[in-house]
Amino acid sequence: MWNVYFAEVFSEKGAHSTSSGQGFDVVIGNPPYVQVRAVAKELQKEYLNCNYYKHAKGGRLNLYQFFVPLSLFLTKKSGIICLITQNSILAEDTAINTRKYIFNNSRLVEFVSFPERDDKNKRVFEGVKMSVAISMFQKIHNNQANNRFTVKTYAERKMLNMFSIRISKDDVIAIYPDKMIIPMAKKSSWELLKKFRKTKNIIKFKAYAGEIDITKYSELFNESIGIRVYTGAQ
Repeated sequence: MWNVYFAEVFSEKGAHSTSSGQGFDVVIGNPPYVQVRAVAKELQKEYLNCNYYKHAKGGRLNLYQFFVPLSLFLTKKSGIICLITQNSILAEDTAINTRKYIFNNSRLVEFVSFPERDDKNKRVFEGVKMSVAISMFQKIHNNQANNRFTVKTYAERKMLNMFSIRISKDDVIAIYPDKMIIPMAKKSSWELLKKFRKTKNIIKFKAYAGEIDITKYSELFNESIGIRVYTGAQ
């Protein structure tokens, strides 16, 4: 299956000579989901001093964020990468640099999101209270603004209840130019969000807990304001 031996891929010659065709055709990984601050001090130093820190830094660093650029580094040109990580890779501020690296260094293929984390019978890993995502992208060194990809969102691990959208890098950058958020949304919701973004007279709130705190901003939510209010965790 591989074009080269493991020893050559991890050698100075193999790992750094992507133009010569060295590297894996496919990289599949399930990297650790652990915050850097939770590992031993000496190991923390190694992560913070490694070549991939600049692509992972931002907020609470998680180990999986270092494995995204590493996987691209080990893959040959046009190779495929498939990773299962925390769902935070899709939208959280802590993963902004990780998303930017993926956007700028690959062709996006598909993202599959499993946001459920509270119901152990529905979440992917029954024994771990965590939502996860499967990311698939291809190592191509150019900015394909019109690169179209699919985002699927499942309500539970049996993959019976799903909605999806087909969007492009252009679509994401137009709505989220700084954060490049990959939406877990139905097509109708995505179209509505695009309309919001084009509206000039709109009130915006920062939602730190997943959705708008209507109690905190109660004076703004009454029948006399004369505008519609849309809320929701997604």
